[in-house]
Amino acid sequence: MKITLETVRQILREALGFDCYVASFIKEVTEDKNHPSSRITRDGCLFNNV
Repeated sequence: MKITLETVRQILREALGFDCYVASFIKEVTEDKNHPSSRITRDGCLFNNV
């Protein structure tokens, strides 16, 4: 399953509320198989290894 920006924002808003700062901060979702976990950069890029 490909994780999209819209999916991430929807899940965060459902879990943390519609005004969730993290949901609005994330600007891009990128797959990265070289790291064992997910991370968010200062620029708002969410890297995941799924």
